[in-house]
Amino acid sequence: MDAPGIFCSISLADDKPVVVVVPAAWHSPIHYTQFTDQLNRAGFETASLRLPSCDSSHPQRQSVTVDAVFIREKLLMPSINAARRVVLVVHSYAGGPGAMAAKGLSIAERRAAGKHGGVIGLIFISAFVAKEGQSLLSGSGGKFAPWVIEHSDGQLGVRNAKEVFYNGVPDALADFAVRHLKLQARASAETLCGPPAWADAAYNGRRAFVLCTLDNAIPLAAQEAMIQQSGVQWDLVSFKTGHAPFLSQPKELSTWTIAEISKFNAIDNTVDE
Repeated sequence: MDAPGIFCSISLADDKPVVVVVPAAWHSPIHYTQFTDQLNRAGFETASLRLPSCDSSHPQRQSVTVDAVFIREKLLMPSINAARRVVLVVHSYAGGPGAMAAKGLSIAERRAAGKHGGVIGLIFISAFVAKEGQSLLSGSGGKFAPWVIEHSDGQLGVRNAKEVFYNGVPDALADFAVRHLKLQARASAETLCGPPAWADAAYNGRRAFVLCTLDNAIPLAAQEAMIQQSGVQWDLVSFKTGHAPFLSQPKELSTWTIAEISKFNAIDNTVDE
């Protein structure tokens, strides 16, 4: 199906930023509810949608740009147009289209244009830090990992998903997560990324990266290499988890996320006037 999944949003105090959580390839909002529930309990509104490239009936029509436009129009702009501040959290593949979607939407750029609302921070969870002109595939060495199943219809599947994505997650929860994985459009990994927001000076002091030290999908060395090659400063934290700290350590991840949001808020020009 092309339906992008469930919009998960809890209306809470509007003085806090909205936390937009963009799922990884193969993933849907349901995979992140342990994490977003913790944020909701702390008074944050959260929003998440499955990307068009996931579970698409027309995978050849998908691309990283299609996903980026979707994130911008369906997840970021509704809150920004309501003069809300937004924190963008991206996981894995979503680092590519997510960074494209946030381009030009920083709180500083919006204020300079006489507008209210905007993105106050970017949080990458073991996510791709893709430069302009890169594809997610080229950024991974030009070939798919052995655990990626390449189907003839343009879809990608995952073999041994429990070991690849969910090591360290309790068995029952890991099994649940595997059951809810969908097929991913191959084109989303092969198409080229546009200019990323994280490269802009407007996000200085507003970039954070969660290093997953036991990650079997994007190994720690690859995460560290992407950060180094980005050429910009990130606030780094290490979680001794696999690819899904939102399932294995949701409370700890949410506590750190809230602390990171406080840092974004502490920057002098983050408060929208």
